[in-house]
Amino acid sequence: MIKKQDFHLFFLLLGIYLLCPYVTLAQYEEQLEMSLSSNEGRLDPKDDCLDLLVGMETLIDREYRQVILSGESLSKLRRTSILLRQSFMNTKLNPFAYWYAYCEYRQMLCLKSRNENKGAKQHLSNAIDILETLECKSSEEYALLSHLQRYMLQYVKKKKERSSLARKMDKNIEFAFVQNDRNVRAYVVSAINDFASPRFFGGGRLGERYLLKALNDLPEQTDATKKYLPRWGRREAYVALIRRYIKVKRLDEAREYLEELSEYYPNTVELSELNKLYSEKM
Repeated sequence: MIKKQDFHLFFLLLGIYLLCPYVTLAQYEEQLEMSLSSNEGRLDPKDDCLDLLVGMETLIDREYRQVILSGESLSKLRRTSILLRQSFMNTKLNPFAYWYAYCEYRQMLCLKSRNENKGAKQHLSNAIDILETLECKSSEEYALLSHLQRYMLQYVKKKKERSSLARKMDKNIEFAFVQNDRNVRAYVVSAINDFASPRFFGGGRLGERYLLKALNDLPEQTDATKKYLPRWGRREAYVALIRRYIKVKRLDEAREYLEELSEYYPNTVELSELNKLYSEKM
């Protein structure tokens, strides 16, 4: 069992793992145990460990794609979650909580695709709970929290509780814009929330404009000097926009953005589904 005082070794080896893509998670864990037993290496987590999160998004998304496309188990994603949660508990640094929540979100999507709704809801709750505990949330944390709360709405049955959660979701995306009005993920999440709202309540008016802005006018990262910050958003913008165009039968535009998605993000897990939906409407 890893002791709290030994977590400087964890951060050191996490960095080695992330920077060496050919090292498997199993090999990394073996290196960790060996180094802990030999007690070699030192790293102050308050100073350097955030740079060790560079590549974490790529790692999580790669494992997510493998699970979705090949039906593999979620074991690697689960182990990554454990390491990230342990890191947050021992440093109290928000980025570790963010990537833990993101990893739990990806596991939720995996289980949801298999209709394992009980497990999916638990991963979603884990992600929401840790983000809600954070003090001084950034635009990134507010945007992800709002995104997760929208997914949670499907699991809340009581009308009063759904209304309360929906208000929190809306408030959190507002905070995301207040913190940074050029955060591409805030625009994408706001657009997806907008599309999910009934037209009677004004849904569907802003979504398309926000997605086009996300694709054409906004930087991928909110701070290019902090490489550990998230990059997701544009792929999701393409997927949401294509779904919208197919739904309202604007098929020429759907085809245009499908071609761009295939060119820029060929590993998108929704690509085959979107192509099928498009073909069925032709």
